[in-house]
Amino acid sequence: MMAKQMGKRAGGTDAQKLIPFAERLTCSIAEACCAAGVGRTKLYELIDEGAIQTTKIGRRRLVRVPSLVRLLGRTQHQ
Repeated sequence: MMAKQMGKRAGGTDAQKLIPFAERLTCSIAEACCAAGVGRTKLYELIDEGAIQTTKIGRRRLVRVPSLVRLLGRTQHQ
């Protein structure tokens, strides 16, 4: 269902679908927005604040899943 909500591009490869989201090293911006329940603007604000870590491969920016999981864990306990 997550891939359907995020559109065709964010569907991921077969290998990505086999790995539970929290165990993946990275995800796309669209997948991170869907997982966190925020829009792209808010996600980029969190990236700029250093709350979420990213890496770039070529022109593509990928969100480091452990940093996203930590952020969501912190907000859940507050």
